[in-house]
Amino acid sequence: MTTLKALNLGRLPRPALVFLGAAIIAIAFVTISHADSGGTTVEFRDRCEPNSFNAAVGPGTCVGSGDITFAQFIQRLIETGTHNQWRYSRTDFEVRRGEPIKLVNRGGETHSFTKVDQFAGGFVIPLNALSGNFTPSPACAVYDNNRPVLNLDDPSGTTFVPVGPNATSIFVPAGGRASLDTAPLTGGMYRFECCIHPWMQAVVRVRES
Repeated sequence: MTTLKALNLGRLPRPALVFLGAAIIAIAFVTISHADSGGTTVEFRDRCEPNSFNAAVGPGTCVGSGDITFAQFIQRLIETGTHNQWRYSRTDFEVRRGEPIKLVNRGGETHSFTKVDQFAGGFVIPLNALSGNFTPSPACAVYDNNRPVLNLDDPSGTTFVPVGPNATSIFVPAGGRASLDTAPLTGGMYRFECCIHPWMQAVVRVRES
């Protein structure tokens, strides 16, 4: 059995490893909206192997039928800082304002589609570190008491707070569907990323009707 403790995660602080399981399990309770008809579809994809992911992180982390073990997933992140099997099906597309962006999760893990000012880290500290995104996006995570952003040399994680779902941060569990309403967005370019797996990124260009 491969666990977080058994994996060689380099200089990741112990509080960060504990937070990984707590954060991912917590998002299982997120409520999502129903997908609307019409619009543009973005699929969330991953290939998590459930037995190893659930043993390492916690029950329910992965409910899919993928074939990439947790150890293989972590090893790829150590080597490259990303994993191309954890991705959005569309990474650069245009949508007319008012048309929904339909979100369909084809993977085995929960993913988010979150509007960010700049691509940055999410709220899972170890995945931030392994992917080189040490600074979380404010749309994904905040820190209490105006403390500096957590990094590997400052492992105090007690002030780290994930940002919950909202109109421009949609969480979709494995097998789920949801919809992001583009009506509040003015014409222009917007960045979206997964607050769990921050290398999952998309650029959305909204045009006025």
